[in-house]
Amino acid sequence: MIKPLISIIIPIYDVERFLDRCIQSVLKQTYTNIEIILVDDGSHDNCPQMCDKYALNDKRIKVIHKKNGGLSSARNAGLKIATGEWIGFVDSDDWIEPNTYEEAITAALENTVDVVQWNLIPFDDTHEKQIQYLYESGIYKIKELNTMHWILNTAYTKLYAKHLFDEYQFQYPDGVSIIEDICVSYRVFCKISKLYFINKTFYHYYHRTDSILHTIKENEIDKAVFAMNELSDYLRQNKAQCNLFDSLAERKKELKSRYILNLDNPNLSKWRKTFPELNSFYFKTTKMGKVIMFHLDWLAKWKIKYNKKHNK
Repeated sequence: MIKPLISIIIPIYDVERFLDRCIQSVLKQTYTNIEIILVDDGSHDNCPQMCDKYALNDKRIKVIHKKNGGLSSARNAGLKIATGEWIGFVDSDDWIEPNTYEEAITAALENTVDVVQWNLIPFDDTHEKQIQYLYESGIYKIKELNTMHWILNTAYTKLYAKHLFDEYQFQYPDGVSIIEDICVSYRVFCKISKLYFINKTFYHYYHRTDSILHTIKENEIDKAVFAMNELSDYLRQNKAQCNLFDSLAERKKELKSRYILNLDNPNLSKWRKTFPELNSFYFKTTKMGKVIMFHLDWLAKWKIKYNKKHNK
């Protein structure tokens, strides 16, 4: 079997405590024809020096030092210099199993697909959270993904054929730190008819209390909403499968709720105005929907009242 080159892009920002674990897991891959691109996104700690040291010891490693621009900017910088026929992503505080890319590339070539997906397992400093996956390994057609919303999200649980990025000029949205994965994955699934899913847990996802998902600001939600609207337009223009719109509606609902659930001072106005079609579709057509709507409104008002009382 021909062994194509896989470019593995690792965005890095102030993660010196986790970086060795991440890079070592990539270096220990049983599939050795890899190009490892370390993108130092303006780190203030020892990450730049650590990256350079790794590059000196392994010719497969390339290092980019750039001004801080966020996760999307770092991934895009890596894509620009990637020379592999296939693309993988690993976040710098996570790690992967040694057989990840060997099994992924084998599945891609044997089944003639442009995307391979595998499972992840979340962990923190005390334990890993076991997850039961109900889907068997095999080929899945995109039009059948209406019950597999989760498969369309994370960049780091996939192996992509690089021609998808080259031909369609896919890029992660600069400045967007929420749902940036979705902005690429949904576009990709507009252009392919099937993927191969491996029902194995290759990716270990680290839950950090100081991660982006735990420190969201209102302007970051605003940017994500703008990117989501652009994505919706893209899907319509490219006549995407209806089930992609159904899945996107679920992602919109999650993003919309962040105006209440992830802000110390909830913005009730934006909550109601953002993706207004969801207000009736999800919250007013069923009894359970009305309960959800009522409780989110109540939570927002309580937070606002509490913060005023305590001068926050």
